[in-house]
Amino acid sequence: MKTVYIESSVISYLTARPSRDVVTAAKQAITLEWWEEHGTQYEIFLSELVLEEVSFGDSSAAQKRLRIIENIPILETTGNAVELSRILVAEKAIPETSMEDALHIAIAAVQGMDFLLTWGFTISCATFSRSIIFSWLWAGNDQAFYRKKLRTGQAHQQREHERKDCQNNHGLAFQESGPMLPGGTCS
Repeated sequence: MKTVYIESSVISYLTARPSRDVVTAAKQAITLEWWEEHGTQYEIFLSELVLEEVSFGDSSAAQKRLRIIENIPILETTGNAVELSRILVAEKAIPETSMEDALHIAIAAVQGMDFLLTWGFTISCATFSRSIIFSWLWAGNDQAFYRKKLRTGQAHQQREHERKDCQNNHGLAFQESGPMLPGGTCS
């Protein structure tokens, strides 16, 4: 069974009171549909960071979020994940202002997740450069290789290609871990 790392924005949309805002209501409906119709087709995982994030805010809403995820396995935030998140930010693969998003990506990558499910715009297709992020992992966590790959023209072209392909895709980002194949999709 394929694995999926669920980021906290998905849990928030899944458990929030129905919104009057049409865009938010649509995101809630899409999230609920995915959860009910597709969630059982994957082995779902969270992280300690997700637990922390869904615990914030209104206490009754936080309790609802925590209840829905209480039986989902928690991935460890390893030193490698923390280091990868720092590298992603340092190498500008993820904006400095999005350190938590970089950590979500790094946890999913280091733990070998097949997919990352998020509504987080920073993590979404517009900035999530799979080929760059995961090349570091396949190189045996060799930072020198990773940094070299980030600086190549091919890596830059790949990021630009992904941004253009995904700039109009503001939906639920279902990111497949692994090398970006020619003509690969973002959702």
